[in-house]
Amino acid sequence: MGMFDRAALDEKLKAAEGGRQLWLALIREHGVARGDAVVLAPTQDGECNYYGLLYLDPFLDRIGARGALLLAADRRVAESAGLFSRRARAALLPACQAEKLLALYSLYRFSDQLTVLSMSAPYREDIACLMRAKSLTAEDIVATGIYGLGAYRRRGPGGLGAPGGNDGNGDRPNSNGGDHGSNDSSGGNGSGGSGSLDAPGGNGGDHGSSGGVRAGREVFA
Repeated sequence: MGMFDRAALDEKLKAAEGGRQLWLALIREHGVARGDAVVLAPTQDGECNYYGLLYLDPFLDRIGARGALLLAADRRVAESAGLFSRRARAALLPACQAEKLLALYSLYRFSDQLTVLSMSAPYREDIACLMRAKSLTAEDIVATGIYGLGAYRRRGPGGLGAPGGNDGNGDRPNSNGGDHGSNDSSGGNGSGGSGSLDAPGGNGGDHGSSGGVRAGREVFA
């Protein structure tokens, strides 16, 4: 049995306590209500962040959230969120503060409002190996693994901005999804529940306008 590293544990607990205080401060500062979701995008991974924005509204529909606060370490996310959703507001979060929230989240899921949009944090799984072994794409990981959307139509390049987002690949297979967010599947990928706001040009589950989503994709290219 390895030696117990008390100093390392104390450091993690200190970071987690900092994360707790930061979380409470952010909730107050941004007026996050009980019916809102909070999505933490802690990395500069443009592909992951892009798909996180692209599927944000269907995710909010699935969990029955009225709106979302995006806490992003990547300035591109904070500046382009409005191109993808009219239900989300975004704030730039320094990487050091994102790490504090992740330190707390890695110890326990302290809020069912929080979803971490990352293919590496906080557990550092080797997603690349999983993607190769299972023939999964970053879009699959975000849509089903993080957002738990189950069957969905791919909306990435090729079908970008089209109603329903069908790029010719058809529906993706059902997935149990991740354990992020609510297990409530009501709302689906359709045109939203309470508080849903379709952007001009939207059709059904495609909440962002075609031009807006295309412009958003260019931001992350």
